[in-house]
Amino acid sequence: MQRDQANGAVILMVLAMMALSFPPRAQGQNKLAGAPSSGAAGRPAFVDLFGDGTSGTLGEPHLSISELPTIPTHRPLRLDADLACPQSPVLFVVGSTGDRPGGFPFGGRDLLVAPRWLLPATTDAHGHGEFALADVPRDPTLSGLELFAQALIDDPLGPDGVALTRGLELRLGD
Repeated sequence: MQRDQANGAVILMVLAMMALSFPPRAQGQNKLAGAPSSGAAGRPAFVDLFGDGTSGTLGEPHLSISELPTIPTHRPLRLDADLACPQSPVLFVVGSTGDRPGGFPFGGRDLLVAPRWLLPATTDAHGHGEFALADVPRDPTLSGLELFAQALIDDPLGPDGVALTRGLELRLGD
């Protein structure tokens, strides 16, 4: 577990360095908390789902983040896949670019994230899989960092044996 958390911290920091040059979204788009905060950095934390997933054994799997990505976080950020095929491999695709209009062609469906990192996990008996990223430190230079994620699940009832979640966009902020 310590190794996974260390790898997740490295991934988060490398993504931060890559993505800090991207322009921030306009304020007022914080869909998870309901309203933007007014912290010192002036960029509200933001989480949103986009695009379409595909059906699998338990229906369309869901992707979520463990908590609003504020700076700092109160617990480590974690990607969660639910309603996935039980006892199956999961691949969390993470990148600094998401494709909202339709995605990148991927085996007859759309991969909604330009892959930078592929983070492996396995679902439990209830169809839940997770990957712990890292604690977000109290570092104002991380404000505005946008990340995108999608989960691919090995699923015999998914199209071509793979079920996809919708894309997830998150922005670190106040």
